Amino acid sequence: TDTLSYVTDSVTTSGSFIAPDGTTKYYTSALRYRCDGVLDTQKPIVENIDAICSSGNGTLTYDNKTGLFKVLVNRPMDIDEEANAFLFNADNIVSAITVSTTDLYSLYNFSEITFANYLQEDGSDTIFVNAQDTLPNEPTSGISITLPMTRTRYRAGDIGNVQLQQSRLGTVVTFTGDHSTMTVDVGDFVKVSDELKGWDQKIFRVMRITEQERAGSVTCKFTLREYDSTVFDEVMYY
Repeated sequence: TDTLSYVTDSVTTSGSFIAPDGTTKYYTSALRYRCDGVLDTQKPIVENIDAICSSGNGTLTYDNKTGLFKVLVNRPMDIDEEANAFLFNADNIVSAITVSTTDLYSLYNFSEITFANYLQEDGSDTIFVNAQDTLPNEPTSGISITLPMTRTRYRAGDIGNVQLQQSRLGTVVTFTGDHSTMTVDVGDFVKVSDELKGWDQKIFRVMRITEQERAGSVTCKFTLREYDSTVFDEVMYY
């Protein structure tokens, strides 16, 4: 149900803005994600599944608890999830918290997105998205994204922008939780409080969980990625 604004050649009641070239542009809205491309049935099944998932900014992951695969959608957290997010703190973390960040020379500052443009009879098209918060002396480095099941420029640009901005956050944490943390699943939004790091219910998203035995009891090793809602702010591409 998430929507995205995009520029149209028609006059609309949704709104308008002045483009850099001085012309007036009108915009309207549509579903943020849509899978409407053409699959090549000669390709491996897993490759086609990945293509379908990519159109919704998602990835296919395996759930160790259920023994089933599921789609993990890259999306903003909703109000209920924030209110009910599991809290990690000194009461249930039984190891040191390891923090890793992306160094200056590993940062991506643009994304190159290839998609099937419906305006070109589903021919391959490319859009470039640049980061707006580059650092001094930051070397030029890009990430390539292929979206074979995405057919519009504004959707391709939005997915490329989200993935680019998230790659620049770069903060990944790992730690081990006690048995009470086994209710947490991959894809959950969680809160972490740690006095030494100055975190007071800082929001992360769970990327990986590994169950392990520790002194005769079951514990869980978690890998979390920093969450920032601003990476999902829409940018109109035309």
